[in-house]
Amino acid sequence: MSDSPRVSVIIPFLDPDPRFLAEAVESVLAQSFPAWELLLVNDGSGPEATREAEKWAARDPDRIQVFGHPGGGNRGVPATRNRGLERAKGEIVAFLDADDVWLPQRLETHLELLDGRPGAAMAFGASLYWRSWDGSDTPDFTPALGVPTRTLLSPRALLVHLISGAVAVPCPTSITCRTGAVRRVNGFVESFPWPTEDQAFYARMLLAEPAVATEEVLDRYRQHSRAMTSNPEPADEARWREGFLLWVRTYARDLGVRDPRLERTIRTELWALRHPRGARLLRGLRSVRRRLGAGRTVPIHLSEEGLS
Repeated sequence: MSDSPRVSVIIPFLDPDPRFLAEAVESVLAQSFPAWELLLVNDGSGPEATREAEKWAARDPDRIQVFGHPGGGNRGVPATRNRGLERAKGEIVAFLDADDVWLPQRLETHLELLDGRPGAAMAFGASLYWRSWDGSDTPDFTPALGVPTRTLLSPRALLVHLISGAVAVPCPTSITCRTGAVRRVNGFVESFPWPTEDQAFYARMLLAEPAVATEEVLDRYRQHSRAMTSNPEPADEARWREGFLLWVRTYARDLGVRDPRLERTIRTELWALRHPRGARLLRGLRSVRRRLGAGRTVPIHLSEEGLS
């Protein structure tokens, strides 16, 4: 491998099932695009998971590294991804969770997307919500993205539609970014205390840079009981949601962003959280709108020259 691989793949891990970590690493090794480095970033795991990661690094030491935080502590997923970003050599960075897997064309497809749209800082796709991984009959499903694909997407418009629920929120396992763009927005939000930290990262990116999406399903997002948000209580979901909305509003204002659409959407979503009956009505109206518009995408194209 060259001293400067084109893509840095970051897998943060904290005591995952060794089988899951092995499958995640194997899915990187199986990529059709070979010029990558894999950074296994230890968030304070015990000896079993640490040995599993070190085993993989020993098998391919030119491309796979294992390291953690100074002192070996546990600092959470955002800080652990950022730790990987500190060491990333690639001009492109891609994220994979330790219990998920990629299909072999994942990196190649996303690189083609970014190469074809130089103005895009982030590529993403639909994810398979993988329920049948354990051999059960539980059906898998793939949420529709709801956005135009293979074209530049207006960043603030996309953020507004993500917040309102008009389009699907990408899984972290499905995003690939230009490393410089991620560093310009200071990476993941380490102070964010809720499991919606991935959405906080998307807000950072989409207040600054356009994105591009693919309709191809190139990753499997494993559903299992150990996942942080597998079965949250409604009260917890509401608290996380409110915290996220307030954070986005403050962050945008601190940046000097004054976008009436964004402000209006955040106000509407906060109102819905604080008025449960109104929220049910709002969800019902949106459900009808989604059924009527099944298969359609929201109008958030961004031409090379500007908004279209």
